[in-house]
Amino acid sequence: ATEKAIWKRKLSWLKDEDCDRLAAKYDLSGGEIDNIVRKSMMEEVLNGTRPDVAMLEAWCRGEKLTRKGGNAIGFAC
Repeated sequence: ATEKAIWKRKLSWLKDEDCDRLAAKYDLSGGEIDNIVRKSMMEEVLNGTRPDVAMLEAWCRGEKLTRKGGNAIGFAC
């Protein structure tokens, strides 16, 4: 499935153009999208509000930073 389809399937309330934008702007794996979906669900449960696209984009940027800037485990060779 394309990233757009994954976004739409996981967050069905997103507009098609928002799914297009997220898919085009962020090269995320399905697992990274799942992490953002979980954050979205927690936002709704804890604060009673559905995140807007700007918040989703902030989480997308955070996922990319985590992947590229995370600490490696083990010994460097």
